[in-house]
Amino acid sequence: MFNVSQVSGDAKNGQYSMTTLNILIFLVITLYAFISWLLFARISMARIEKELNAKGIEPSTWDGIGLRAVWYAWAILFHGTRFHQKNDILFMGGDLSKYFKTKDRILSAMLISSATLLMVSGIFFHFYGS
Repeated sequence: MFNVSQVSGDAKNGQYSMTTLNILIFLVITLYAFISWLLFARISMARIEKELNAKGIEPSTWDGIGLRAVWYAWAILFHGTRFHQKNDILFMGGDLSKYFKTKDRILSAMLISSATLLMVSGIFFHFYGS
């Protein structure tokens, strides 16, 4: 856990302890992950689900905490590769490629990369951060 007594250094002189630097790096990565998640969900996912609803395809209702955004991002980013599942249970209505655009692929890459970076940095800082 974060302990205020661990934070040492003089911010005025630009000197920080490694613990403070780790916390700052992790906070920046967390902010990047949050922003990319929000952008993807509000821009790409909302439009795609609106188009699916117009075709009579209901979006999955299992999502309560926002994990569906990662599922969409994964399907968009890895479409046409071996990492993409052809018969994905979330997209039973058909091929998702009809509904996404280039900006959706960029936003999905931001989301997947930021989520991966957040997990890796969290594990790294947990084991090597102090």
